[in-house]
Amino acid sequence: MAMMLLGREAAIEFMNAHHDDLGGRPIDLAIASDEGRSRVELALSERCNPSGERSML
Repeated sequence: MAMMLLGREAAIEFMNAHHDDLGGRPIDLAIASDEGRSRVELALSERCNPSGERSML
């Protein structure tokens, strides 16, 4: 999902960088639990659609 939304380089950077709002690296959170994956997906959605409108992901 990250690569589709952000492109390869930006997705790699996003998934491997620590994000304070998520409390860790998205790659670690996404593989740890369904809740972590959902939080990462929401963060990606918000990053790609900062206006707050719901997107069809």
